Amino acid sequence: MSSPNLVAGANEEGWHLYDTNAGRDWQPSLVADIVSADDGDGCSVCGEPLRTERGVEVGNIFKLGTRSPMPSERPISTPTAMPSR
Repeated sequence: MSSPNLVAGANEEGWHLYDTNAGRDWQPSLVADIVSADDGDGCSVCGEPLRTERGVEVGNIFKLGTRSPMPSERPISTPTAMPSR
């Protein structure tokens, strides 16, 4: 399994673990490739065919007083807890 440099929850509000690696730092209970699902593909739970539709994003949620979500600053490259921004 190759999924390097992921961001994971640190089990403390406002903190995240950066640069974690599935298989090295934790074992996933489920692995699925959801980005390659196409119209008509079977649902991984019930097997029914999936239906795709075009959509429009109608809103964003981010801290009041900012114009857009703030980019993540990642000054480290090892699994370390850092406050989320």
